[in-house]
Amino acid sequence: MDVACGTGAVAILAAKQVGPSGQVVATDYSPCMVAEAEKAAKKHRLSNITCTWMEAQALEFPDNSFDALTCGSALFFFPDMRRALTEMHRVLVPGGNLGLSLWGKGAIVPQWPILGETIKEYGLRPVVPNPIAWRPEDIEAPLTSAGFSDIEIVEERYDLSFREASEVWEFTLSVGPIEVMLEQLSEKKRQELIDAFLSRIQGLATPEGIPANFRLLYVVAKGGTDR
Repeated sequence: MDVACGTGAVAILAAKQVGPSGQVVATDYSPCMVAEAEKAAKKHRLSNITCTWMEAQALEFPDNSFDALTCGSALFFFPDMRRALTEMHRVLVPGGNLGLSLWGKGAIVPQWPILGETIKEYGLRPVVPNPIAWRPEDIEAPLTSAGFSDIEIVEERYDLSFREASEVWEFTLSVGPIEVMLEQLSEKKRQELIDAFLSRIQGLATPEGIPANFRLLYVVAKGGTDR
């Protein structure tokens, strides 16, 4: 099962991994995302994926339904992260595998800290209920509380670069709820914020582009054996 499947990036890989004899269920709270995941499955000619609308905090499956469960860069979107993790634990078979990916501390440095500073200057309120950037200990505690064991957390960093400041902004819009936050501003103030952010990002430019350090956490754990 892939929870918060988005456009199906993880679910597609999972379906290819399990092969024709396996089945993947991809769920998302957004009907639009479910539709995109279905399109991706058809594009890859995969018949072993079922895409469906579902709330992560109330998974509509019996206990012990899945051998493995994945959730990619989405936990911070859930209003009650601990409840969602408890649900994931419930639907996994005892000893089943959990795989998560999360933003690490700072997420994308220095671009996102700059974005955070700019947002604060314009008085915007966060629209996600949980912190976006975590340390390993911050996710280990709720996993343990939900019943998971054999928790392994790997921190990885990748040095990449953007070609120009506008590309940084486009990427930011694609991975976070920034557009929703901008609705709190008038059109004039919204453009002022964007211009201020782009100006600061442009100041990072080098002949090779705008450097960025991506910080990620990858988590694997086992479903508990006590039911």
